[in-house]
Amino acid sequence: MVSSSRASPGAPAAAADEEGHVDAFDGVAGMAPGGFGSDAIAPLALPGVILPSSPMVGLAGPRTPAGWAGQQPPAPPGGAAGQQAYFASPRPAAVGAVGQQPMPLPVPGPKGQQPGSSSMPPVAAPMDVGGPLPSPKAEHPTHSSRTTITRQTHAETAAVLPGGAEVMRSPKEPAKLAMLLLWALLLLCNGVGNALGKTIHENSVDLHALVAFKKGVIDTQGALSSWNTTTTHFCRWNGVNCTTTRPFRVLRLYLPSQNLQGRITSFLGNMTFLKVLDLSYNNFFGPLPILGHLQKLKILYLNNNNLTGIIPDSLTNCSSLHSLDLSANSLAGVIPTKLGLLSNMTYINFKLNQLEGRIPDELGRLSKLESLLLGNNRLSGEFPHAILNLSASLKYLSLEFNMLGQTLPSNIGDLHFLMELTLENNRFEGQIPVSLGNALGLQIIDLSNNIFTWENSY
Repeated sequence: MVSSSRASPGAPAAAADEEGHVDAFDGVAGMAPGGFGSDAIAPLALPGVILPSSPMVGLAGPRTPAGWAGQQPPAPPGGAAGQQAYFASPRPAAVGAVGQQPMPLPVPGPKGQQPGSSSMPPVAAPMDVGGPLPSPKAEHPTHSSRTTITRQTHAETAAVLPGGAEVMRSPKEPAKLAMLLLWALLLLCNGVGNALGKTIHENSVDLHALVAFKKGVIDTQGALSSWNTTTTHFCRWNGVNCTTTRPFRVLRLYLPSQNLQGRITSFLGNMTFLKVLDLSYNNFFGPLPILGHLQKLKILYLNNNNLTGIIPDSLTNCSSLHSLDLSANSLAGVIPTKLGLLSNMTYINFKLNQLEGRIPDELGRLSKLESLLLGNNRLSGEFPHAILNLSASLKYLSLEFNMLGQTLPSNIGDLHFLMELTLENNRFEGQIPVSLGNALGLQIIDLSNNIFTWENSY
């Protein structure tokens, strides 16, 4: 966004002095400085006047003191009290004394013809710009007579005279106008410079979350080198994807296999539009971040790091979560029973951790669950019978390298869509259920290193 300073609409084009006046051009076009003889015209109120951007511009174009087409314009009639001021505008009458007939405005004619000749088309009728004009008052003559125009209000000065022409002004006004334009240009350039020097981030919450994340990270490979708040919008940072409309919100933070080290800040939990968070295959350590406010989060991959601590219950507030991978860390504690509240869950991978305790029966409520991978932990107890409720969805069941025991359920074969079953290196005993033959989709089955018994049918 470029910020610029400009005048308010309808403001007078001329700059006023401290008393609220602007100076008109010394004398009338075609006259020598000093005006009409030695008399000066008193300050006149001219409602409906807009001062032009360059002096001495009227119907006949630019004028010079030599007159029109090399001719001297006719001298005004009357004495000092009856003289009239000539203005280059379509207004047909110059300002004169009250009751005096207006003088026609000279218009250039063909070569050799005097201005104001009857062969020229009639000049338009005067425009009513706010009531009668005051009569001039005689003043003491000065070296250079000057007409001072009192600046009117916006409503009075905003009218444009017929034909689009404007009234000329004094030589001081271009200098004042140039000064105003210079100030405006400086302000504009300053705004452009600021815009070029600093990127505007519409959403400060997501920005602060990302900046906090970067502060806690050791980046040995320069993966976050583009994360510069002054030169690049955060939606263009490496690994960051945002919504396509304002206010831009972060949808995905994807930085797997970047050799990042450090702690994962819980400030990421403030990015409430986040749907994908993948920081897998790095060297993050410390506890899992608190992400309970991410109710739109669908995919959370923090696997293959060095994370420690427990799996927080607040994670179950991520109600849209369907894929959760925390494998290959050093997480301890139990599997939260509240995971059973995540009804959209299709993939759970807690392999290669130090989890202990029983496999909660609440996982049997996850009717969409396709993969339950809990191998290489310290889980104990019996086979979770509630898992058999997932017969319409479960495809991959991995419980190897734990301390699970007792017998397998006789109806384990009811998991009709099961494709992989790995139960090796546990303490299961008894007979292998015959119902496994009903799982016609089984491709991989591993029951090795358990305490199964074989019944000799001979």
